[in-house]
Amino acid sequence: MKNKLLVAIKALSIKKATPRSINLVMAKCLYARGAYVGILSSWSLRECEEIDSIFATELRRRSKNLRTSQAENLYQPVREGGLGFQRFSSMVQQRKRNCIRRLLTHGDEWTKLAVQGLCNRGHPSPTHSSLAALTPQSIRPGYWISSLLSYGFQGNAGPTKPLRSKSSPAPPELYDSLTGTISTSLRCNKAQHAYLRDRHLLTYADVVAWTGTSWRWHLPELPSALSEGIRRLTLPVSSSVPLLPGQAWHMADSTHLFSNRITEILTVATYSTPQGFRSDIVYRHWQLPQPVLSPTLRTVITTPSPPQLCHRPTDIDSWFLAVFGSYSMSTLRASRLVLVTSACRPHCSGLPPPLSSMNNLPEVVEIYRILPSPPPGHLGRAFSS
Repeated sequence: MKNKLLVAIKALSIKKATPRSINLVMAKCLYARGAYVGILSSWSLRECEEIDSIFATELRRRSKNLRTSQAENLYQPVREGGLGFQRFSSMVQQRKRNCIRRLLTHGDEWTKLAVQGLCNRGHPSPTHSSLAALTPQSIRPGYWISSLLSYGFQGNAGPTKPLRSKSSPAPPELYDSLTGTISTSLRCNKAQHAYLRDRHLLTYADVVAWTGTSWRWHLPELPSALSEGIRRLTLPVSSSVPLLPGQAWHMADSTHLFSNRITEILTVATYSTPQGFRSDIVYRHWQLPQPVLSPTLRTVITTPSPPQLCHRPTDIDSWFLAVFGSYSMSTLRASRLVLVTSACRPHCSGLPPPLSSMNNLPEVVEIYRILPSPPPGHLGRAFSS
């Protein structure tokens, strides 16, 4: 195909026609001819970009674009100072993506299963491995999906799990008042909202503690108007705590009275597959200086583990053991911690906002708040207010 395009472009280069006409022929004929083969092929992204250079030679000649100028200038939008030509490699990957989207949305169950299997083969998602393994270098070459995964990683949008249909039904989810925002319930003004946010008092889970049988208010020093307003709210009634991004947990039981491990939850994602509902939980562990019955405030922690990925079904028996370890559930004591950065920023979250890059995770945190809590009982989602 590459040789055929070269012959066609050489034949086109000797034709005397306006740049507009030449560009129209290239877009409607040559681009479409190459893209038709490219969509059905297993070309890598680099092979597609090599064809970009073939088209770029003629585009430069017709547009009087000097070879010393950046090649990207050919494909940048006109409103941004570029020439606005189509990029062949991007066209192929966009059409591949649209093809996958149509198959996953409107295909039958066997077609969807085949597409998901192809995505898995092109980019392995191990059951339980370090997130560092999910990199552009781990893409398997020679598969139809490989170039699309490379294209996604090129724009920092590569999937760390197989592509799935957006129309997949959400897993059944319990309503939990612990995820409700305090400022919305109190109808806070802008200053009060900022005051609560700076002190990490965002949801009900930040101002309640578990007594063993029920919830009670656990309020820090607050202005009287805020304190009285919170106490007038209704306490949560559910004892099942959702597992959410941004949480940190310390666990202990009768067989492990002292523990030096804190588990920080980075992301929680749930989705449906032909085999049932599945979850992807990204987490990491922190090591306290020494095993303790319960952590103490203002403890500085400096030894995090690499982020880990847990790929399991959504039932608690599947993911709890993988994320937190083996504990006796009947005697389990859990504490939910609020971690903050220690570098002179006591009220800044220990997690990067947003969690788009695992490279920005802090290496040093401080325990800002400790709240007794039941252990997480189900996977939840944080709703924006």
